[in-house]
Amino acid sequence: MRSFGRVGRTRLTLLRMTPDIIYDQLIGMGAAERLVFSWDGNPGVDSLHRFRDAIENSWPKPLLIEEHSHAAMANAYEAGAANLPFAVFRGYKGVDLPKVNPRCAVNSRTS
Repeated sequence: MRSFGRVGRTRLTLLRMTPDIIYDQLIGMGAAERLVFSWDGNPGVDSLHRFRDAIENSWPKPLLIEEHSHAAMANAYEAGAANLPFAVFRGYKGVDLPKVNPRCAVNSRTS
């Protein structure tokens, strides 16, 4: 299997609840453009150093991030498996995550 860099795969969107060292390596080699996640640490391998470099120093290049909660991502995975276009999730009501992620829509008419 050839590496992503050798075959020219770049501008990847990586999606995972808890990114691991493989994701960190993809970020470090500049193959990732965007990361969708719910927690940016890995208890098995310590901190994700290239992820941190990309966020704090734009190295090796800037990384767009989209943070969600674990529950919301699990809900989205289930909706996708059921071939639904979206998932209804009430867990963002009353929390600050929608302030930093506009994709976490909150409908004020629901209770």
